[in-house]
Amino acid sequence: MSCDKFKLPTADNISEACRQFDGDYNVIEDALTDLFAKYPTNTHEAQVLLKVLTLNELYATQLPLWDPKRPTVFDVAKCIPSLGLDQAFREGSLEVVNAISTTQFPGKRRINRFVFATKYASWHKPNLYPIYDHHVYNYFGCLRRLLRADWDQFAEGFKLSSNDWGYPQFCEFMARFRTHYHLEQVSFRQLDKFLWIHGDPG
Repeated sequence: MSCDKFKLPTADNISEACRQFDGDYNVIEDALTDLFAKYPTNTHEAQVLLKVLTLNELYATQLPLWDPKRPTVFDVAKCIPSLGLDQAFREGSLEVVNAISTTQFPGKRRINRFVFATKYASWHKPNLYPIYDHHVYNYFGCLRRLLRADWDQFAEGFKLSSNDWGYPQFCEFMARFRTHYHLEQVSFRQLDKFLWIHGDPG
């Protein structure tokens, strides 16, 4: 675990990371913004497939394109219209992320697609659904190692592995993190960008 890029989550550091992120990834962000604006709902399989394929490729969510044993982008796109995501997103449901990540497919391995699910939800409501991925894992691993007293104050026993909790617990953890560092004015989307930049494993 590399902590070379670790910085404290201050308002200035978050603003700086957001500027860097927006400069480095502006084409990717613009492409996804246009796509999700063009197809905001999740009832048509072909439209969902376009979003799943593009997000999977540009945000490295590691769903296979073809695989006889693991759920593919086509499996996931086919199941999403049956999950009632649009209503869930309107209601701000956190459990819907678990539904996206844990739906299983007959004849294929049981795989939790948690990273993909958080990113898919975030691209529908970025300020409601914080992202979890290896950058987030690495950043908080470094924070725990370098600032253990701070970690103990807000983590409340939270474990970094996503195998140990569901999405509502992760959101509660992120809210406590934001409050602990007096960042209530900072959106989850801004935190996503900060954690991507400063949680880079290198």
